[in-house]
Amino acid sequence: MPEQEKEGEAHTVGLLVGVRDVCRRIAGEHARLGHELHELLRQISDPNIFDIEAKLSFRIQQHAPGPHYGECLRVISVNGNLMVAHAAFQAAVREFPKDIWMLTQGMQIIRRYDPGKSESR
Repeated sequence: MPEQEKEGEAHTVGLLVGVRDVCRRIAGEHARLGHELHELLRQISDPNIFDIEAKLSFRIQQHAPGPHYGECLRVISVNGNLMVAHAAFQAAVREFPKDIWMLTQGMQIIRRYDPGKSESR
């Protein structure tokens, strides 16, 4: 094999080794960052987060059918601004018109939507 071809192969192998090393570092960072993200999401899902109720007091909730609108099935939006909360409420009703939705602030119901009844408030 001519010397130039050997040098070319060695260079290619060196590049491939470099690519492999970079991929290993990316995989390590991906795993670390993924863990960090999941930890933050776990903390956000904790209902006892300090001071979050004061800062993000408006919630868009989906409720089960039943007396007094049944239990809360999920919260799809948490906002600190009433206008943004109204927009999120309208989007929820538009995207899921068969579900029961409430815009609340603490225990107060600001708006509610029940497909079987007319919207009140």
